[in-house]
Amino acid sequence: TYGVRRVSEAFKGLLAPLGTSILPRIVNVGGGVGCAFVAKRCNPEEKEDGDDGSARLGGPTNYKLLTSGHPQWAELEAYAESAIGVLEAEKRAAEAKGEKVDAGFGWSYGLSKALMHKYTELLAAECPNVIVSTVSPGYIATNMTQDMGGNKNTPENGSLAVTFGLFEESLKVKEGFYYGSDLKRSPLHTLREPGTPAFTGY
Repeated sequence: TYGVRRVSEAFKGLLAPLGTSILPRIVNVGGGVGCAFVAKRCNPEEKEDGDDGSARLGGPTNYKLLTSGHPQWAELEAYAESAIGVLEAEKRAAEAKGEKVDAGFGWSYGLSKALMHKYTELLAAECPNVIVSTVSPGYIATNMTQDMGGNKNTPENGSLAVTFGLFEESLKVKEGFYYGSDLKRSPLHTLREPGTPAFTGY
């Protein structure tokens, strides 16, 4: 998320419309792992703080921040720092017991994608003359996933989502929506399976 923000901040001042009809675009590559992080680790029914005053990933405020809310960067950064502390503590505890650490949905990768989905919305609001979106390429057959099971997309099919973000004429400014690998709008609080109806909430 920090890298995406640094690049966006460096370039957004250089993006200008071509004539009266062609608007510049920013397409961030998100993923369902961010939605799964919110669904798995950000329980809205959870207390904001533990009994010992420790930070929690969930709670109604944090859940809203990552879903229907409209946070500013300072709020996203504060949550990131708090969540990283929680996850690092979980990692140390798991390693002390000799347990395997979940590096996906419940760990830093999922957190980073969840935060990037919300940063994309913020960026869209800050750049009213730029079409900004986040897309998921899907579960792609790469070196990173070669030892993992499941049905995988080819890299060629995965590129369709980015192409959609770059050229789809129905996308609008000030939205910053997240689109799944089937090119339909998706929610931020749960996984939407490809082929199911597009999300229309928030």
